Amino acid sequence: MTSPRPESRKRFRARLADSVREPLDQGGRTWTSIQGPYPDRVIVCVRSRPALNGPW
Repeated sequence: MTSPRPESRKRFRARLADSVREPLDQGGRTWTSIQGPYPDRVIVCVRSRPALNGPW
């Protein structure tokens, strides 16, 4: 019997990014980035895009 191979860090990060992107999306005005996946926590940054007709 062989044990399953552990998930690669790259694959884990991609899967994690996909799972947080949808709940944190605000109508296409934000994007998320994973800054640091750790075994017991993760740092997720949510950045917003300026409005097209903003004051600047």
